[in-house]
Amino acid sequence: MSLSSANPVLPLPQPFVKNTCEKGENVATYAHHSALRSGLPLGGIGAGTLEFFPDGTRGAFTGLNNWEKPLGQLHNFRSGPFGDYRVANPFAVWVDDGRDQPYAFLLQTLSIGTAPAVDGIKMAGLFPVAELSFDCGDIPLSIKMIAFSPFIPGRDEDSGTPAAFFRLTISNKGDRPLKVSAMASAVNCIGSWNVARYNEALSEGNLAGIIFRKDRPDPFDPREGTIALAARHTADTDTFICDSSPYVKKCFRDLAADDLIVAGWDQFSQSGSLPAGLGPQRLEGEFGEWIGAIAQRQRDPLLPGTSTQWEFVYAWHMPNHPNGHQYERKYPDAWAVVEDAFARFDELYQSTVSWQNSLVQHAALPDWLADALINNLYPIFSGSWWVRDGRFALLECPTHHPLLGTLDVHYYGSIPLALLFPNLEKSMMRQFAHYQLADGYIPHDLGKNRLDCPSTGTSAGPRWKDLCSKFVLLIYRNVLYWQDEQFLTEMYPTLIRAMEWQASTDQDGDGLPENEGMDSTFDNWIMSGVTPYTGSLYLAALRAAEECALRMHDPQNARVFHERFIRASRSFDALLWNGTYYRATTDNDCTICQLNGQWYAHMLGLGYLLPS
Repeated sequence: MSLSSANPVLPLPQPFVKNTCEKGENVATYAHHSALRSGLPLGGIGAGTLEFFPDGTRGAFTGLNNWEKPLGQLHNFRSGPFGDYRVANPFAVWVDDGRDQPYAFLLQTLSIGTAPAVDGIKMAGLFPVAELSFDCGDIPLSIKMIAFSPFIPGRDEDSGTPAAFFRLTISNKGDRPLKVSAMASAVNCIGSWNVARYNEALSEGNLAGIIFRKDRPDPFDPREGTIALAARHTADTDTFICDSSPYVKKCFRDLAADDLIVAGWDQFSQSGSLPAGLGPQRLEGEFGEWIGAIAQRQRDPLLPGTSTQWEFVYAWHMPNHPNGHQYERKYPDAWAVVEDAFARFDELYQSTVSWQNSLVQHAALPDWLADALINNLYPIFSGSWWVRDGRFALLECPTHHPLLGTLDVHYYGSIPLALLFPNLEKSMMRQFAHYQLADGYIPHDLGKNRLDCPSTGTSAGPRWKDLCSKFVLLIYRNVLYWQDEQFLTEMYPTLIRAMEWQASTDQDGDGLPENEGMDSTFDNWIMSGVTPYTGSLYLAALRAAEECALRMHDPQNARVFHERFIRASRSFDALLWNGTYYRATTDNDCTICQLNGQWYAHMLGLGYLLPS
């Protein structure tokens, strides 16, 4: 039995090129050679993620409180694809037909050391579930893997589990019984420095695995905590743990495939078992890395036409965050995450895929739209903070501009959050209300990599003219979605002050705010006077504020907002209509989003804002 030579080059993130994908029944399927810049993120809300790529590798790990810099090179001494964390966590399979030499191979298309790889992989992904099929060449096996993390509308805590779940299914397609074994491995990446890392084998009940730790932990290092890799032990399997094994042969510069060692590979490739490892030895030198592995071998041969399954969980627990994590309220360490994950593995998976199926299989949506609606939810995992005291916020851009809660971006991107996880949306709105300035202005964000240091905007000059209107529209949207009058009562004083600030930006009595430079979501685009983008948002906000006032039995403010709307709508039409379209600037420019307020008004049932 053998596999043909696999692709030796790891397609690490690179400039975008056209993806190689095929149209599946309901979702695009990517091949291992697809040049994707990102994988499917596994992890949890506010917990960080581990990306799973179509070539079978897993990397770009942000579970170490490192949203701004996903884990790449294991050490700054090293470079190139083989020095990357992405290749350091391989799965593998061993098979013996009792006739030829036993054979073992990695479940990825990149060979490491003496370990060969599969010929190819196809991956179908609907966030946060990936389904991989492996091409084993002439080996008579069908191998499939499901990887997922819980993402269940309305179940915030379960959707914030800091773990990736894996289910491996192997089927015998041949005519002879086969002995089979499966292995999962991971490198210890705890701490900003590799010295003093150690791996500890652990077996409790029906679980067996490895906890990755660091001796003398630094309470100020955000990358310190615990990671666990575990499997479920069953009566029909033999479980082997290689807790600690050297992963690299050399220290500096580019690493090649031959410079890496898969844990216990010589023994696994012969017998499907693993050596015991070196025990919880402390890593003493900066040149080294520890890798650990778990293997499970079927005691009875797999008969032709039958299948077997293995389940693995990779979990993390990183408490050294300035504000902590919500998951710390439930889990004391990574092993506790593993225990809970296995206890509810099936239920969490079924609950995750059930809402996907409601869109993919039952909604009257084109495949491409269902795919887009589901897969564009990933920032709720990959770009979120959910801290110990319950505060939640989304990052504008984790790696380049890590502002939390950015309101003008949240205005566009928070519809799924409000529908699926309303308590998290409430948290963000309450934080912005808390930081409203004395004059009524709503800040631009909650802070850069923090939740307690809001700014008024990212561009120089006057305060932004779109934020207060957007804040009011978000309040009314959420009230409509949730039918939560208590939330409106809580937010109403903040709404009134925000609308008064917005009204004060009318400098000439036409009823519309005047832009004064770089003072909107367009950052460095200089605008002056009345503009359709800011103006239409204000018109929509006036209508939303009027409806909120009516709900609050406040006829005086309802009348004020209605009268302001009538005057502002007339001015908007008189000042900006050029006979053919509403101009974006004094130069008769036209932009695709300039009537953004009308979009939101339609979405909220507020009617037309301008004369027909």
